[in-house]
Amino acid sequence: MGILKEFVTFTEGLDAKEREHIENMLHHFMASHGADMTLTPEQEAEDDRRFNDPNPKYASQADIDATCGRPMPS
Repeated sequence: MGILKEFVTFTEGLDAKEREHIENMLHHFMASHGADMTLTPEQEAEDDRRFNDPNPKYASQADIDATCGRPMPS
């Protein structure tokens, strides 16, 4: 049995409230991966520039923690 069939079987065994929660998450996941989620040529160029940067700069752990509003594991 494939993983999708296992997932369907699993969700069919959930109560209605749990199943509705899973359905909502799946709906949002699918919506966020639609055809309109492609990069513009400018975004692709920026990605290429950043991926090819020989001296990339990263956010500090303090900046990450501040952005997330809590300490994050490093």
